[in-house]
Amino acid sequence: MITSLFLTLSAALGALPCSNATTAPSEPAVARATGDDGAAHGKLTWFAGGFDDAVREATKTNKLVFIDFWTTWCGWCKKLDQDTFTNDEVAALMKDFVCCSVDAESKDGAPLARRFSASGYPLLVFLDPDGSVRDRISGYLPPDRFAKEVARIKRGDGTVSEARKKLAKNPNDVFARLELVLALRKINETAAAQVELETAKKAIAKNEGFDPQSVDDRWQLHEKLAGLGESLAAEEQALAIRALDRDCKSIACRRMKLQAIAHEVNVHYAKTKSVDSSALIAFLQAETEPELLFEGWNIVESMELYQMRDAKKNDRAEEVAFHRAAARDAGREAWKSCPSDKVADWGARFAAFLYEDVDHLTQAEKDLSVDVATRASEAAPNSPPHMEVLACCLFGDGKRDEALRVIKRAIEIDPGMASLKQRLAQFER
Repeated sequence: MITSLFLTLSAALGALPCSNATTAPSEPAVARATGDDGAAHGKLTWFAGGFDDAVREATKTNKLVFIDFWTTWCGWCKKLDQDTFTNDEVAALMKDFVCCSVDAESKDGAPLARRFSASGYPLLVFLDPDGSVRDRISGYLPPDRFAKEVARIKRGDGTVSEARKKLAKNPNDVFARLELVLALRKINETAAAQVELETAKKAIAKNEGFDPQSVDDRWQLHEKLAGLGESLAAEEQALAIRALDRDCKSIACRRMKLQAIAHEVNVHYAKTKSVDSSALIAFLQAETEPELLFEGWNIVESMELYQMRDAKKNDRAEEVAFHRAAARDAGREAWKSCPSDKVADWGARFAAFLYEDVDHLTQAEKDLSVDVATRASEAAPNSPPHMEVLACCLFGDGKRDEALRVIKRAIEIDPGMASLKQRLAQFER
């Protein structure tokens, strides 16, 4: 029952899309915006006409278009309907969009799915009022995360539209061009993305579009190029950073050192099948920068969890307990430096991990689980999955009445979430 909390939370915080194993029928002249079954999916107001009509409506009203591609066999699509599209806050938020619900395997929906390169479901596509792609999301999102993503897309953050606007203002800005590459890849415009990438790489080779004497600029390029899979180009920036900062005082240089140590740990493991994280821990004990401490202790925690799972698989109970305790210690250190934008989801994950081992926690660790879960829930107000984690941690700390209050409030918000009712029954026994 305890382990299921961690699994439930992982599902609630995001899930992979279902794969597509069907062949689409031939393309009709006009695609309808709703599925052939006429089903109402959640509380959103779905546009009743065809796709072209939806774009015309968006152009006329200056609204964005939202397309939900789903299939009848996709479990995560149904969960999106049940959890997210039935949420009152989400329904209110989506009134600013022309919303289209599309059965991707229906006669009219299949060609539209091909047009937007749908390969897994649910696929959520956002269009500008003129019908051009603004952004897309693959997979299920719970209500709070979906609302955050919609707000981001409305602002334009990380969207193709915003990336094009930024680049148009300054065509020499190599960072804006690389952001456009990423945005184009996200919407599957790979050919256009490759053209922009080659243009950016030529500018970088000429030291154009950024300050070649700035460690921060070099680091930004390193991260963007690495994120795009351009490992050789990223390494060139790393070499430039080392030349500019020979004493390794900058955060960028120290982060590279951290990553190099972590890489050596992995190399050592590949050779010996044993993990030696002592050099990594020594580095962190001498470090003071919060973002590096958070990143580094996360790496240590992951290493301990890996060893814990390996020991569990091979029935080495004492090692399981040792590595689980070490993972808790590393997580506690990471939590001390957790950035504000990660408190909600990272905190909930860590609190759920602590609760999994509640019978073996010290009182201080139980108190920590409650503190972490409380802050995570406060950072994601009215999120039932976060409230469930908090309720469990309260219950594990002997605060039964508080746990009942929190879980009952979560049920009021989402009465259809089965795990909440199971948790209530557990607390009331």
